[in-house]
Amino acid sequence: AHCPRSNRFLSSGTLDIKTAAKYANIALGTDGLSSNLSLSIWDEMRAGIMIHRDTHLDTLARTLLLMTTKNAARALGFDSGEIKVGKNADIACFALPTGSKKSRLALDLILHTKEAKSLFIGGEKIF
Repeated sequence: AHCPRSNRFLSSGTLDIKTAAKYANIALGTDGLSSNLSLSIWDEMRAGIMIHRDTHLDTLARTLLLMTTKNAARALGFDSGEIKVGKNADIACFALPTGSKKSRLALDLILHTKEAKSLFIGGEKIF
């Protein structure tokens, strides 16, 4: 698991995501409150956007989103993390700002999301 804010606070350096991904499934995490300000995965992705300056923003945003969904599910052995036939129907829905474009979907989600508008677990609506 890559925890950008914790790594920064503990001065442990910045993960080279491109190189690490060649050898391992990299998921995004928040670490714990002893080395972090919150456990918000959205805050962690926003920090990743600021810390990893060597990658185009849209590409980095897509990578961070995959690290938080598909890669995290794979790391935990869950059959979820992507919208695909045969996968668990665990889906969080978010509102995007007016004028958001499909080409910048991942970046807009990371920059503007605070909380889910609705949540489905196993295909059942929770809220």
